[in-house]
Amino acid sequence: MVAESFLPGINGVTNSVLRVLEHLERRGHQALVVAADPGPDEFAGAHVERVRAVPLPCYRSFPVALPTRRVEGALRAFDPDVVHLASPAALGAVGAVAATKLGYVQAGLERVLVIPGAHDEQVDTPSGLRVSLRSPRLPGRGNYRALTDLERVRACLGALAPDRLEVSDKLTLSSLGAWGTREGIPTVLLSHERIDAILAPRVPRGFPFRGIAKRWNRRLARSFDTIVCTSSFAERELTSIGATNVRRVPLGVDLQLFHPDARGAVPIDGVTGVRLVCVGRLSREKRPEIAVEALRLLRSGVSAQLWMIGDGPMRERLERRAQGYRSRSPATSASVSASQR
Repeated sequence: MVAESFLPGINGVTNSVLRVLEHLERRGHQALVVAADPGPDEFAGAHVERVRAVPLPCYRSFPVALPTRRVEGALRAFDPDVVHLASPAALGAVGAVAATKLGYVQAGLERVLVIPGAHDEQVDTPSGLRVSLRSPRLPGRGNYRALTDLERVRACLGALAPDRLEVSDKLTLSSLGAWGTREGIPTVLLSHERIDAILAPRVPRGFPFRGIAKRWNRRLARSFDTIVCTSSFAERELTSIGATNVRRVPLGVDLQLFHPDARGAVPIDGVTGVRLVCVGRLSREKRPEIAVEALRLLRSGVSAQLWMIGDGPMRERLERRAQGYRSRSPATSASVSASQR
């Protein structure tokens, strides 16, 4: 399991990983965790391989693991049957590439990875050939680069003569679907996000981004043989335009832990009316203020209480708002707490 968040930090990702590890231990399976340093080196019988990390400047309780070849080495030494990526970001991207390499090698296939880089380079690795094509950095994205010279990309693919082509960029590399069709090469697009969700916060009010997203998605559906989505949210953007070549790889949920039967299992003294609970990281991208706004809308004639369980850079701001609700209405209150479970 390559986990972007793990002990000693506590959040939704960590809790999910812990429950999976406990389940695997009960079933007698061996497990390995790759996570950011520092922290315990074992949990539920699973060894934890730590990689160097740095804290985010504005969120120091959340360390970010640095991409490193140590991830591939750990996976290769463990020789897993399944690689699970928990909330993948920087570390997860490295884990995904390493797992894909191992899978192809174990199946006896030759694998070539074509990626953007600071300069042209070809490197033979134990998991296959890695080809870097000189590419520009993306503005405001640190060291992230994108393959923008499509002529060079197509020339590189032509020289490699692949039997199958997997594409992980639905924007700059969208034309590779049509190229694969012309060359008689089956193509797969891995779709991890929605185009309308990418455009919405980045365009001015009134900009017709939904129409643009639909036209782009129709082009993708026509170009690629198969589109793989990781969630129903991403899948709906494509099925809503009539695409029939979409396959979803669903995310797993512990239905024993997250089940409606658990409602009211833990009584709370003195609490009546509607009970609202928001569990998660209290940071801008999670939009926890929506839960507080929901409480505000319930203030008229409804007895309701809100618990916000979590931590993050927005905690103090939310605590101030919660204090305001307690002072204005005894029937409607909110509280914010940092939880270890």
